[in-house]
Formats: sequence, C-alpha cells, structure tokens
Amino acid sequence: MTRRDQELLDRQLRHLQIRERHDGALMLLMAGLFLAGLFLGNWHAAASEAQLPTQEIAVALQNGTAPATFLR
Repeated sequence: MTRRDQELLDRQLRHLQIRERHDGALMLLMAGLFLAGLFLGNWHAAASEAQLPTQEIAVALQNGTAPATFLR
C-alpha cells in the first residue's frame, strides 16, 4: 500500500466511529446472570422439596393410611 492509498483510506474511514468494546463488562454480566440462575434454581428446588411432605400427607389422608413422613 502506497502512501497515497493510505491517505485515501484514512479519509474514507475518518467519519466511521468504531465504539470501544467492553468485553470485561459483558463477561461480568454473563457471570452474574449465571450465578443468579444457579441461586434461583437452587431456591426453587428447595421450595419444591419443602412441599413434598404436605402433598404426601394429603394423599395418605385420602387413602386412609399413615403418611410415610411419620414413619421415618
């Protein structure tokens, strides 16, 4: 590339505004979303497990038997 070619290219690209990339901020955001997903998934699983004995008792009462949670 000659000097003249470089000058022409510089003039053409002068009006182009290339924004800075913020890769660090994007990675931090993705890691935060991942951790939030892990936390919410764990919280949801714990809440679901807490409801299981209640459902088990209701089914046992309908069947007229002793719930397995009382037998443990």
